[in-house]
Amino acid sequence: MDDHPLFRDGLAQLLGKHGFEVCGQADSVADALAWFEAAAAAEKLPAAVITDINLRRGRNGLELIKEAGVRFPGVPILVLSIYDESIYAERALRAGAKGYIHKREPGRKVVEALHCVLEGGVHVSPDLSALMVRQFLGADGKGRSPIERLTDRELEVFQSIGRGHTSRQIAQELHLDPKTIETYRGRIKIKLSLKNATELHQHALRWLEGGRT
Repeated sequence: MDDHPLFRDGLAQLLGKHGFEVCGQADSVADALAWFEAAAAAEKLPAAVITDINLRRGRNGLELIKEAGVRFPGVPILVLSIYDESIYAERALRAGAKGYIHKREPGRKVVEALHCVLEGGVHVSPDLSALMVRQFLGADGKGRSPIERLTDRELEVFQSIGRGHTSRQIAQELHLDPKTIETYRGRIKIKLSLKNATELHQHALRWLEGGRT
C-alpha cells in the first residue's frame, strides 16, 4: 500500500524476483480495506502486507494498521516508509505492525524484513533496537525529539502545517471539524513550547525539510 504507483510497481518487480506474488495494491486506507474485505470473502487473505505511512485521501498507514489488525487479525504488516524511523517506527509497532524499514534501504534488506515478519518475527533496524533496549533499561531519554510527545493525530496535523495547509484544508484532509484542528494546533504549540502560529509553521517546515527538532 503506497500512494506512488511507480514505487508500487518497482516494489512488485523486486518481490517477484524473490519468489513473492503480489496479489493486490492500493493507494488509500479505504481502497486497502475494501481489498482486504474482498480477499477475506474469497478466503484469499495475503500472507503479509507492506504499507507506507503516507497514503492518499487523508487517512494514513497507522490507521490502516490499527483497523486491519482488528478486522483481519493474523496478517502481519511491514511498514516501508521514507519517514524518520525514530519518530514513526515505535508508533507503527504500537499500532500493530510487525516491522519497519526505511525506503533508503537496499532491496535485499526489504526482502529480509519481509521474510522476518512472515516467520513471526519483528523487524526494526539495529539503531532502533538499541534505543528500545535503552528505554526498557530505564535510560533517561536524553536526545530524543520533542516531536515524540505528539500523538499520532497531532503529528499528522503538524506535518500538514509544515506543508503550508490551513486549518480548513487540514480538516478536509482528515475529515474533521476545523475547530478540532485548532484544538490540535493549540496542543502542539504547548507540547513543543511554541509561542504562536508563525513559530509553529516554521518549526513544522524545518522538521519536514529534515532538520529534526
